[in-house]
Amino acid sequence: MKKSMRTFPTRAFSILSVADAQRITGLDSTQIRALPSVQALTRVFADGRSECAFRLPTELLTSAEAE
Repeated sequence: MKKSMRTFPTRAFSILSVADAQRITGLDSTQIRALPSVQALTRVFADGRSECAFRLPTELLTSAEAE
């Protein structure tokens, strides 16, 4: 007899620029970083420029857009 395995829904994430994340959620950068499952990312280009972004759970974006 097989044991039933507990399954968890897979979470979907979106990577957004800091400005887009702030606009969609209505929160500032510090508040966004404090949310669970959020990661702050930095891309560094060969010429030394850098660009910041957030990896946000999709359900956070869909709930923010519904408001």
